[in-house]
Amino acid sequence: MKKAFVITMVLFMSLMVVGCKKPVTKPSNSFSLQMAISEFGGVSQTVSLPTFSKQLLGEYDEEEIEKYIFKLKSEIENKLYNSYYLKYWFKYLENPKVEYIIGGGLVDFIPPAYNKEEDLIYFSFNFLTPSAWSYYNPSTSTSSVQSEEEIAFITKTSSQSTFPFSGKDSQGNIIADFYIDFVDKIYFQNFSKNLKRDNIKFSYIYTSPYKRTHSNADMKWEDEKGVNHLWVKSKESLNNESKIEIWYLQADQKWWYLASLVGILILGVFVFLFLYLKSKIKKESV
Repeated sequence: MKKAFVITMVLFMSLMVVGCKKPVTKPSNSFSLQMAISEFGGVSQTVSLPTFSKQLLGEYDEEEIEKYIFKLKSEIENKLYNSYYLKYWFKYLENPKVEYIIGGGLVDFIPPAYNKEEDLIYFSFNFLTPSAWSYYNPSTSTSSVQSEEEIAFITKTSSQSTFPFSGKDSQGNIIADFYIDFVDKIYFQNFSKNLKRDNIKFSYIYTSPYKRTHSNADMKWEDEKGVNHLWVKSKESLNNESKIEIWYLQADQKWWYLASLVGILILGVFVFLFLYLKSKIKKESV
């Protein structure tokens, strides 16, 4: 009895460990995917692409740099954001339900915008309720592996998937190269190819409102949105061995742990959209 009590207390204390509370931001020059789960089960997807414009200061005048940023933002909107948007719009047309229409109260899409402080262009897709998310994303990823095990009085539910930018298409090209090439095309149309860009990174951020969500993230911190899990990879370290692991410890009845794991499951959607966009852009360029 005493031994069982000690085990229970140790496990209970482990549930309280969240990570550092100091705010952390993703590294500069970082291509990023962020998944955020609200306490009500809503899901926000944010894709960010760096402009690499800060290193141009001193080499080119501000007007040239501003024109480049504007052009890159336009290309991201026309080629990336609009393709994502159309994918969701066609999904809506398959089974129209006015409460889930894009731009309504439950589905909010934000077009590309430039963040000067972080020197990146981002866009996002926000589903404010679990039902809105499920309506547009009825299936989960087959690329993630889920498991469940009992530890004393605790249920551990875990999920594992490949780091999003490590995924490959049918020809063996990794997703990271697609995004680098996308920015490069505009960048080198405007500036010298002799320019070197250092420390290009790729990051994935998963934000959960549940403190019992744990992971193998490189960094973790807590803010007003919940617990943030950050994975960072360099271009050289991207490979199929780069895994994201998320697990949830549940001491009570099986509750909303699926919501806490939706970030990892969504990686399959990210890979699917990459393949869709790549084929679409390739056709347009022919």
